[in-house]
Amino acid sequence: MGLIEFTFGALTGVAGNAAYDGMKLILGETFNKLESFAKDDDKKSFELVLQTAIESNENIKQQLEQLQRGESITIVNQQHNGKGDNVAGDKIIKK
Repeated sequence: MGLIEFTFGALTGVAGNAAYDGMKLILGETFNKLESFAKDDDKKSFELVLQTAIESNENIKQQLEQLQRGESITIVNQQHNGKGDNVAGDKIIKK
């Protein structure tokens, strides 16, 4: 099964809940758009958006492949806003 078919199956309930939850984490903002296409059975639009995401971000491709193989994935959120240092996700403000 190809990566696009696996992802489409996960978003239409074929691949199971763990795969679905993993997709939400991996795909981020793109997830909602892909889920909408999957629910509408618009596989052509689904493939186009997913292929674009995979081509523009190698991490997405690698993480989806890991999920497809049944391996665990690790998502690191490196969001930092404001002043100060960010240690383990906790913002430390310098005064």
